[in-house]
Amino acid sequence: MVKRYFYLLLCIMTLSLSSSYTSPYHLTLYSNPSCPYCQKVNQYLIKEAKTIPTKNVQNKKNREELLKIGGKSQVPCLIINGKPLYESSDILKWLQTHKNEY
Repeated sequence: MVKRYFYLLLCIMTLSLSSSYTSPYHLTLYSNPSCPYCQKVNQYLIKEAKTIPTKNVQNKKNREELLKIGGKSQVPCLIINGKPLYESSDILKWLQTHKNEY
């Protein structure tokens, strides 16, 4: 519960600080809370105090949306300007490489 509170507080702070910055990337992270690879990506984002709009694929609408965009429902999946990036290690590499750009 405490972890969730700090995460929400962090999200609010990040949103207020980043409101004047426009990222060159439109990002959406498709995730499942019970997936260990998704948790790995989320933990990195928390550690770096970054937020990305996230959609839970346990929701049927979100799962179908991911399937339409990427052709499969594998998570985690980071959509970068409309193009899917799968595999947590590849997502983490992209996030680390572009950490000052989103």
